[in-house]
Amino acid sequence: MKLSELWGKKQVGKQTRKALIFLIPSFILTAIMIFVTFYGQDTGDFSIGIDKETHQKNISISTNANSKENKKIIRGKARPIQPISSAAIKARYLDEILKNPGGSYHTENFISYTFYLKNESELSFSIGYNLIVTEAERQEVTDQFKIDKSIRIMLVDEKNTSIYQSEQSNDTLANQTFNQGPVIIKENGIHLNPKEEKKFTLIFWFDILETSTLEEMPESIKFQMVFKIDEGH
Repeated sequence: MKLSELWGKKQVGKQTRKALIFLIPSFILTAIMIFVTFYGQDTGDFSIGIDKETHQKNISISTNANSKENKKIIRGKARPIQPISSAAIKARYLDEILKNPGGSYHTENFISYTFYLKNESELSFSIGYNLIVTEAERQEVTDQFKIDKSIRIMLVDEKNTSIYQSEQSNDTLANQTFNQGPVIIKENGIHLNPKEEKKFTLIFWFDILETSTLEEMPESIKFQMVFKIDEGH
């Protein structure tokens, strides 16, 4: 899927351009931002999945607890959101978000997705995951890529809550920093016992303290999240 298809860029005539002139002030007043777009394949706006070798060992993913879905990949849809502070996410919304049993849960200020990592085998495994930027609107995704300073990502599992921020940011509630390069998050050490499943919730938002002007609006980018067995296990 091309970026132009996701962002809806197209030719407009003179009459349409005139109409757009009157719409611009309204756009500035509302300051609605298009949230980062998550990349799956040719369907859906973001994906969370299991790599091939890991899936062959009966590790799967599901949007429901105790289900028999055993999926290799799940896809969802992004949507426009307005910026919010990390403090507001934790104080006003986090408990509500974590009550979601599975799948997407959105408001005008954040996008969240709850899913389950499942081990259907008779063996124990140590699992890791990567969160990967595959495309960005205004910069090439190379080893020098740096994610926009306004983007926050929270990952909650049964034991830990991690809030990621750019190295350029100074969010006192964040406890992790995005990596430089395409793989902005790389974590290991999720232990899965035989027949065990673990619940995860991802939450995405723009920090309002980093987006005070239109010039500071972040670029659109695409992500994918991939789980795999830790090397050596």
